[in-house]
Amino acid sequence: MFWTAKVSCGGLKDVETHLHERKAAYLEQLKELIAIPSVSALESHREDVREAARYVSDKMKDAGVEHVEIMETGGHPCVYGDWLHASPGMPTVLLYAHFDVQPVDPLHLWKDRPFSGSVEGEKIFGRGAQDDKSGLLTLIQAFEAWMHVNEGLPVNVKFLLEGQEEIGSPNMPAFIQNHKGKLAADMAFSADGSQPSADVPGLYMGLRGATAAQIDVQTASRDVHSGSFGGLVQNPIHVLVQLLSSMFDSEGKVKVEGFYDDVLDIDDEVRQDLINIGHDAQKACAAVGAIAPFGDQAYTPLERIYLRPSFDILGIWGGFQGEGIKTIIPSSAHAKISSRIVPNQDPDRVYKVLERHAQRFVPAAANVSIHQLSFKAIPYAGSKETPGNLAAKEILRELYGREPIFPRMGGSIPIVALFKQHLGIDTTTLAFGLDSQGVHAPNEFQPLSYFEMSRLAYARLFAKLADIASRHTEL
Repeated sequence: MFWTAKVSCGGLKDVETHLHERKAAYLEQLKELIAIPSVSALESHREDVREAARYVSDKMKDAGVEHVEIMETGGHPCVYGDWLHASPGMPTVLLYAHFDVQPVDPLHLWKDRPFSGSVEGEKIFGRGAQDDKSGLLTLIQAFEAWMHVNEGLPVNVKFLLEGQEEIGSPNMPAFIQNHKGKLAADMAFSADGSQPSADVPGLYMGLRGATAAQIDVQTASRDVHSGSFGGLVQNPIHVLVQLLSSMFDSEGKVKVEGFYDDVLDIDDEVRQDLINIGHDAQKACAAVGAIAPFGDQAYTPLERIYLRPSFDILGIWGGFQGEGIKTIIPSSAHAKISSRIVPNQDPDRVYKVLERHAQRFVPAAANVSIHQLSFKAIPYAGSKETPGNLAAKEILRELYGREPIFPRMGGSIPIVALFKQHLGIDTTTLAFGLDSQGVHAPNEFQPLSYFEMSRLAYARLFAKLADIASRHTEL
């Protein structure tokens, strides 16, 4: 839909000047937010996630956002705020980002403390520097600049900033359903995400979903001496690796019955959008220190990343892990697994086929169990022609000097499908950074140029949305 109203978007140049003048202060805010170790996956950091919520709440209030509140979800909190004083008929925009982060392991691979927010040259390092604390702050900073210069915005704005995205937003489906009226909007924008490459801007038209599980193998009530019991007691690590190896082949293709049942064929338009990225698999691997490209040769690397489901072992443990050797047969072994899934697949159904496969694996002298983890996301596919995407397309054209492309994203942002399911709105992923910037890994960083570009993009977006509404009225 479009909106019918005249609006003056004067003052944008002054807004951009204000953003430039506040660069140093904005960078300090990012350092302060990175310094809060808001790791949502670890119970030991539960209060840190809440501290990040308080910090974000304070910055929103300082910027002039109204009705700011830390809202309970049954898990980690989220922060809401709004400003709803635009001219009659102007759209209401829901802005989304998250302030929780991934764990920092392995700690010894970090060049500096992961929550230091250290600046080296034109990059800021730290957990959350790219995903997603820089993007989150740019939403508030762009809003603050408009309020400082014009004492208002040309569109209505609502904020929903989340504290549990990195664990799959487990409490957000019920939260959104319970607060549909408060969150009602015409469109949503996510500052969580990335750009497809340094030179080619893009707007992601789809996101992979996800499901995850833990597998546990038990063979005894306690560890035993490998000399006294080797050859008598089953080794749970042997069982676990046999089970895991039965789930995929040497090219990474999943061998679990039913896993691909709901996967749709790749259509030509979507495939062409990937070709437009100009991806070099060898360079992409070299950028992250990977030995070589790997995967099902029936599909291109980008098709495997963006358009095909995947299966991964996220972690595996059991037995002695310390220095030296301890000659035991462990009593148990464990693994965490996940699958990224594509539109038309359902995360619960995919979990069920993984569960069935594990339950059918009946090794001698061992008990195998599997349970679903909270990390879950529904896949999402959108349209290029939504008002949000049309506005963002113009913004990216201005910033990059070339037309953006419309690929899909290999990662998952659970809230996007939830906005569609419960609020009936589409989400535009207008985010800055690259997947090669250590996201979810040691030495995560964000170039300061992307931090600045994101602020500028959202400042222009508010004006662009109002301008599109005005232009449509004049047709």
